[in-house]
Amino acid sequence: MKPIAPKVKKIEVLENMRIRIEWDGKSKVVDIADSDLPDRFPKLKDRGYFKQAHLSGGSISWKDGLHLDLDELVYDWSTAQ
Repeated sequence: MKPIAPKVKKIEVLENMRIRIEWDGKSKVVDIADSDLPDRFPKLKDRGYFKQAHLSGGSISWKDGLHLDLDELVYDWSTAQ
């Protein structure tokens, strides 16, 4: 059974399709490029579009309605620093 995502306080969009996710004094960098997400959602490959990511309702979202569930992005919350 996979752990449930904690309440994320902040995200930071980094270069090369990476996002830093912060919660409870911990953080983890998720490499979106190293997943199947860019193939499933080709818009993510556009650097300008990707940089518009924001935290909304417990997921990483974009203004056009695309959202990525944090539980799907971070499989092992215990590996955070």
